[in-house]
Amino acid sequence: MKSRFFLILVILMAIFLTACDNDDETSDDENEPTEAADAEDVTRDQIIVIADISDDVVDTTEEFQPFADYLAANLSEQGIVAGQVTVAADFDEMVEMIENGEVDIYFDSVYPASVIAERTGADLVLRRWKDRVDQYNSIIFTSTESGIETVDDLPGGMVAFDEATSTSGFVLPLVYLVEQGHSLTLYEDIEAEVAGDEIGYIFSGDDDNSILWVLENRVAAGAVGSTDYFDLDEDVLSQLVILGETEFVPRQVVIIRDDLPDELKQGIVNVMLQVGNDTSAAEILDTFEDTEKFDEFPEGIEAAIARMNELRDTAAEYLAQ
Repeated sequence: MKSRFFLILVILMAIFLTACDNDDETSDDENEPTEAADAEDVTRDQIIVIADISDDVVDTTEEFQPFADYLAANLSEQGIVAGQVTVAADFDEMVEMIENGEVDIYFDSVYPASVIAERTGADLVLRRWKDRVDQYNSIIFTSTESGIETVDDLPGGMVAFDEATSTSGFVLPLVYLVEQGHSLTLYEDIEAEVAGDEIGYIFSGDDDNSILWVLENRVAAGAVGSTDYFDLDEDVLSQLVILGETEFVPRQVVIIRDDLPDELKQGIVNVMLQVGNDTSAAEILDTFEDTEKFDEFPEGIEAAIARMNELRDTAAEYLAQ
């Protein structure tokens, strides 16, 4: 009798446990469509998208995503529920993404940002202290062996610039030389003979190349951003002479897509202005290319944009030649 009772008890327990497992599976199955539906229910206007131009999508996304998440978490009152990072391969693709509404916020140095703002109608709104620097300028330099003492000795020689979209490696030194009364002509051959009444310039493709070409006396002078120049090793600096220093401009600026709702635009600006004081965001800003904070243009937004546009237009004029 006891054996039969024990057997019945074991059978009942087995049936009970099987029923519980089925309930759990049913519960899990019921939850999965709900979670998927929640994800599908998020619309584009509930996502804030920040972007960069880079050939390294993985690293850029890792650096930018925490800040995108921070923005989303602090823009809930404006209906934002998620942050996303988009990476463009080049300048033209970024313009297309902003025009198509795929990107909401873009960060860059003054020249490319002002060009993209002009082409897309996006708004320049704030300065970004990238690398913990609020502003920087360009250094025009030569080799100690060149015999060149001032920029007025450069006509007849070649200057190495970085690339056509670089603020510190092209636009600032170009405008500086033009405003000093010099005429510049673009060359593709580093060995080309330059007329004595003009300064030739060539794109090196990289600041390191510009420095190397100067040290090797392949060009008369080069130009790089001040943050890069003064980070050079002492043994390299000892072989260079500064010929001129350009005006200072913001290290980077923030542009926001023009057709975002005004309430969302203002919310973005407000969050960025306070993030530098948010101790809980310190690690996020460190990851975000050592950003210290965002602030307004000291000279005022209108004056800042006016000068950025002058720089942009001068560079465009020379590139069109």
